[in-house]
Amino acid sequence: MRPIPKNAVDFVAAHEGLRTRAYHDSAGIPTIGYGRIDDVSMGDICTKAEALDWLAQDMQIAVRKLYSVVSADVLEEITDNQWAALLSFAFNLGFKKNWTIAARLNARQYDQVPVELAKFNRARVDGRLVTIEGLVNRRAEEQKLWSRGAPGSVRTAPPSIVTRAPGMTPPKPGDPTPATRSSTMITGFIGAAATVPVAAQQITAAVSPFADKSEIIEKAVAILATIAACAAVVALVLTWLKKLEARR
Repeated sequence: MRPIPKNAVDFVAAHEGLRTRAYHDSAGIPTIGYGRIDDVSMGDICTKAEALDWLAQDMQIAVRKLYSVVSADVLEEITDNQWAALLSFAFNLGFKKNWTIAARLNARQYDQVPVELAKFNRARVDGRLVTIEGLVNRRAEEQKLWSRGAPGSVRTAPPSIVTRAPGMTPPKPGDPTPATRSSTMITGFIGAAATVPVAAQQITAAVSPFADKSEIIEKAVAILATIAACAAVVALVLTWLKKLEARR
C-alpha cells in the first residue's frame, strides 16, 4: 500500500486539533486526541504522544478503507497532495463503495473529485441532518489540497480575461459618444451584409457537388457566387462610410 505522506498527517492534525481531554464532536460523538473516536468515553484524558500514536493508527485505517474501495492503480498514480486529501476525507468520514466519489475515482474522472468532496458537509445533530460549518471548511481545504500541483496546472495566475465573468469587463474611462441614427443604421446594414456572403458560400458549398448533374443547379451556383461577391463589396462600402462619419 502507498505510504502516508507527512503533509497528510500534518493536514489532518491541523484540522482535527489536539484535545487531551475527551469531548463531544459536532455530531455528539465522544472524541479525544486528534479526532480519535474508537473506545473513547467522556472523562478520558491522554498525552500528546498517545494522541500522535492514535493518529498514526487511524491514518492506517483510512488507507485500508480507501484500498478496499478504490483501485490500487488509481491510488498509486494520483499526486501526493491528492492522496493526502483523500486520506483526510477517509479519516474524517470513512469511505464507502456506493458513494459517487468512489465511482469518479475508479473512472479516473479526477476533475470531478473536488465536486464530490464538497457534498459531504453535513452531519446528524439531534436526529436532523444539518450543514456543519466545520465540515464545509474542511471540504474546501481538501478541495484546495487535491488541486494543488495537479498535472497540467500552473502556478501563475491566469489573466483577468480568463477569470472575469462574461459581461463584467469594466467600461473605459469617459462617457461614450452617443451613436447617431445614421451610424446605427449603417452598423445594422454592415451586419446584415456580412451575413449574406457566409450564407451564400454555405449554400454554394452544399450544392456544388451536384452542379455537373443539372444545368439549373449550375446556374444557381453561379448566381449565389455573384450575390456573395456583391454583398461583400456592399459591406466594405458601408464600413468605409461608417469610418468616414466617425471622423466628422
